[in-house]
Amino acid sequence: MSRARPGSPVDAWARVAPWRSRLDFAIRLIAAISLALTQVSGLWLGWVWWASRTSGTGIAPYPAWLSGAHNVMSMFVLTFVLAHLGAVLQRDARVSERLP
Repeated sequence: MSRARPGSPVDAWARVAPWRSRLDFAIRLIAAISLALTQVSGLWLGWVWWASRTSGTGIAPYPAWLSGAHNVMSMFVLTFVLAHLGAVLQRDARVSERLP
């Protein structure tokens, strides 16, 4: 197998390959999957709502399991966002303490 020439997209991709066997990469993967599932369930719930509005009934027959799963996943995503914000703020505070 020949090595890609320096500066090629293949060479660049080899430097920044997205998967590593580290805990923070696994947590990022879990966060991305939960965010994607939250978005998909929100689209599904939105479609149910829109269909009920256009049909004239006005009452959206949300599946209880989907609504509950969407709420739980939303809180899970918010937890990831707030944990990330806290980690960044804590890191910045440590860096500013070391500066003269």
